[in-house]
Amino acid sequence: MTKAEVIQVIGAINDPSTQKPLSESGTISELIVSDDNKIHITFGFERAQNQQFVAFQRELIRVLKNDLKFDGVKIDYKEPDEKVMPDGRFIAVASGKGGVGKSTTTIELAYAFARAGKKVAIIDADVYGSSVAQIMGITKNPPQAINRKILPFIKDGIQVMGCDLLLAGNDPVLWRGPMLGKMIQQFFTDVAWDRDIDVFLLDMPPGTGDVALDVQMMIPQCEMLIVTTPQKDAAYIANKAGLAALNLGHQIIGAVENMSYLTCAHCGERTYLFGQDGGQAVADQLQTELLAQVPMKTANNKEEIDATFDEIVKKISF
Repeated sequence: MTKAEVIQVIGAINDPSTQKPLSESGTISELIVSDDNKIHITFGFERAQNQQFVAFQRELIRVLKNDLKFDGVKIDYKEPDEKVMPDGRFIAVASGKGGVGKSTTTIELAYAFARAGKKVAIIDADVYGSSVAQIMGITKNPPQAINRKILPFIKDGIQVMGCDLLLAGNDPVLWRGPMLGKMIQQFFTDVAWDRDIDVFLLDMPPGTGDVALDVQMMIPQCEMLIVTTPQKDAAYIANKAGLAALNLGHQIIGAVENMSYLTCAHCGERTYLFGQDGGQAVADQLQTELLAQVPMKTANNKEEIDATFDEIVKKISF
């Protein structure tokens, strides 16, 4: 039994603290499915002694044991503390696979939002392959803290936090699923983000594993932007990421086809190095809009790429 399957089933149960389904309330703090068919769920609200709470717990245990057939069930509750999610719009940039330019798309999108007058933050949620800081040229100094919260790094007015900024050198991350969830939670709640951030952009890891599920639990209102390249194989896997997002209840706000073509600096002719139509195939499959076809980056086409992302921001703007 996977996390996604559990969330899909228990998501319809009403949260007694918010009167919303668990799929919308965002109060599942942690969900661990062990190899011996046991489950441990921690909720971010305090245990109560009333009929509504008792009915909730009874129904949850019934579903976990009888419907999902878990051999052991452990449920914990913790009183809410000062760790609250920041306000703002959350957009996750996902691809399903690596190498399609998801991180660069996230960064270009951040600069486009900034040019549009929005205050932007980037959370590099690709814990294993964190690269946003490297691409943006952020100097890795020891992180500073205020009021027990880490100050985000800032480049060109954009606030940034990622695992790579907290590790020495190019050290790899060798963590299992539960540790990833805790790190992502800390990016949201233990960083001293400015209170007036308009948009948080999440650079998601490849695939549809633990981090995607943790993001769904923490911010069920998160929107998804799907990135692909023109190749059929890349589009096929991007569709999987999009379908996973839909199954988790996220809204897909569009698809972006990256590295669509190379423009000749002399004659302006376009060469489609990786084929065509992958982005449109993803948009059609996910019933969303193909927001842009982004050219390959060269030394001479910064204005063209900036204009492309400015148009994307206009299409998905508030």
